[in-house]
Amino acid sequence: MWGLSFANPWGLLALLSIPVIVYLHMFHRRLPRLEIAGIHLWSADALPPSAGRRREQLPLSWSLLWELLAALLIALLLSQPRFTPWDYSPHLIVVLDHSASMNARVDSKADSPTFASRARDTVETRMAQLGRNARLSIIRTGRRPTLIAGPQATWDEADDLLAAWSPQEPKHAFEPAWDLAAELAGDAGQILFLTDYLAQTEQPIGPKRMETVALGRSEPNIAIVTANWTYQPETSSGEIYLRLKNYSDKPSQGKLTASSGNQQLLNNDVTLTPGEEQPVMFKVPGGLGELSINLTGDDDRLPIDSQVKLVEPKPKPLGVAIVSGFDDATREIIEKIVSLLPDVQTANLESADLVIAPASAPVSSRDDLYWLAIGPLAPAENPSAIVGPYLLEKRNPLLDGVTLEGVIWSGITPVVGKQVTPLISSGTNVLLGKIFDLSTQAYWLNIDLTTSSLTESPDWPILFLNLAEACRQDQPGLKRWNFRTYERIRFTLDAAVDENAKLRLVTGGDSRPLPSTRLIELPLVDETGIYEIKQDDVTLARFAVNFFDRDESDLLALNTARIEPADPVTAESLDLTGIYTTLIMLFLLALLAAIIADWAVLRRRTASSAS
Repeated sequence: MWGLSFANPWGLLALLSIPVIVYLHMFHRRLPRLEIAGIHLWSADALPPSAGRRREQLPLSWSLLWELLAALLIALLLSQPRFTPWDYSPHLIVVLDHSASMNARVDSKADSPTFASRARDTVETRMAQLGRNARLSIIRTGRRPTLIAGPQATWDEADDLLAAWSPQEPKHAFEPAWDLAAELAGDAGQILFLTDYLAQTEQPIGPKRMETVALGRSEPNIAIVTANWTYQPETSSGEIYLRLKNYSDKPSQGKLTASSGNQQLLNNDVTLTPGEEQPVMFKVPGGLGELSINLTGDDDRLPIDSQVKLVEPKPKPLGVAIVSGFDDATREIIEKIVSLLPDVQTANLESADLVIAPASAPVSSRDDLYWLAIGPLAPAENPSAIVGPYLLEKRNPLLDGVTLEGVIWSGITPVVGKQVTPLISSGTNVLLGKIFDLSTQAYWLNIDLTTSSLTESPDWPILFLNLAEACRQDQPGLKRWNFRTYERIRFTLDAAVDENAKLRLVTGGDSRPLPSTRLIELPLVDETGIYEIKQDDVTLARFAVNFFDRDESDLLALNTARIEPADPVTAESLDLTGIYTTLIMLFLLALLAAIIADWAVLRRRTASSAS
């Protein structure tokens, strides 16, 4: 069963012209027809003056009928009537490009429209064309495509959700969002993909029934492409390292500022060479806690890549203890390599993070401790030397970059009474192994350092650097304090924190729960800002997430284009707008012909009367 609907119901207001036309015709003054013998008998006084117009009986004339018909057709044209089934509702699935470049401004004014606002206007226009019964589903692209409205929401339901959409994601693939749209579309849904760039091709992309519209425009941009804050314990100060880039074909003037609270730390004018990255370094005092950096200029079109917030690093020196029992030569070798490790300090056995001890020393039982046993279990009477080949367990991070090429290994003790997992071996000899069935992360380096060439090879410092880094990764807290969006972030919970404690990740007014496990891998963060890991009201850690993506900061390639769907959807409706337009054009031609014909007839009558 079919029903009548209107794409633009407000156009029916034009029907109000019909009673106006009738009203005017009822009060139209008509003079009686008089026949006289000659014009010389006519005088101005022959017709008495009228006291005013008065309502008369409505005359049925061709003029009235033509005017009423014209008003009716124009009203129907404006209201755009459609005959559709009573149960039919067009379904539009909109896929929005959630890339940060969609938030770029079209000029230098702060309140100028963005490509994202153009996309919102396009969706509103398309929904108005589909009519009041249309349904809308909105998907935003991303590493995790998100349905932000729908499925099959009304425009009133989706309007506020669309207005709150603010794209800010790094470059990513669109295919997962297209697949979700095709699933929602079924057999009758229309798919519209709105982006800011389309390659110069006429071939359809994505699903065959998807229409693609690019709303971008080539624009210049200046951006902060890298930002880092390092801490220098020897001076109790920090150093900020930035890289700025000008994405345009001409030099750009900008201003770089840095502040912490009300304290202004930097306010410099910068000139950026087109297409090149410019490094910037400056020192800051310790104890700031947080830093805001901004790059502004007439060529700044994308605010998200020119605003950076950094959290001050709070590195904890790695405490290393060397247990007594080594001979003087071996101890000297160990102390020398430990002194070369970055950010370490000497500690006692109770407070150490890493303990280096003779192989015969008992291993402490602490689950937050790393232990490295070095040396043979007992002196060998006839120590043998090995020149390889060596079998390395490359999946273990302790051996990253280790090759043992040309190393002579000596002072080996057969594995007796120690349960170890081989990491480096040669034949049946375990040269480096992980001691298992212990709560401590314990390793045994089965070697005599004084007779081996390992300490003279490049592998020796690499091995200790890997060990120190593995130990740092297991220390409580964060290992870094400043990240980029979608970067993996790990947090190690202090052993003193109750495993049943309720942890939360907080930013602004948003809060989400976290698992109370020893090693917490935070959910991928897709929004910039300052984040806190909290236990009740206690802040365990603070870190910053910023947007850095050179591809998205480059706006020069953006364009305006359209690709029609390869297999367009046929709507289950009868749109008569084209028929009405044809009728009105025919009506106007007929009216024009009538006016010309009437003029010609009156002209002949006037001519014959004059003769």
